[in-house]
Amino acid sequence: MDHLSRGGFQHSQRTVERKVEKLQKGEVLEDGRKKNGAAPYLTEPKLKQVKKAHEASPYSTARELGQKAKLKCDPRTIKRGLQKLGLKEKTIYTFPLIKPDQAVKRVEFGKAHEKDRLWRRTLF
Repeated sequence: MDHLSRGGFQHSQRTVERKVEKLQKGEVLEDGRKKNGAAPYLTEPKLKQVKKAHEASPYSTARELGQKAKLKCDPRTIKRGLQKLGLKEKTIYTFPLIKPDQAVKRVEFGKAHEKDRLWRRTLF
């Protein structure tokens, strides 16, 4: 058992011996582990719905795609489905180039330095 534990093998020597005996008899070894979790929500037909909704409007959010495909699931599930289909998710940010208070401050700064000699030669 020492050599099994040193190699990172987590079964006892007797367990390994039984498996070897079964193999020598010609029996098939089956994986006795149970599956964890439930069946996946996004089955093939649902993935097709998501793909169809994505093709119709590729710039939609995951939430919008879920609504268009008539699926009741979390947007993260839709994102994982898009990844399964080989599509990449992009986050589109929209923001103003200059905020109104910044524009006011820039105009004030320009008016304050209007008479400077250096600013007459400066081009924006």
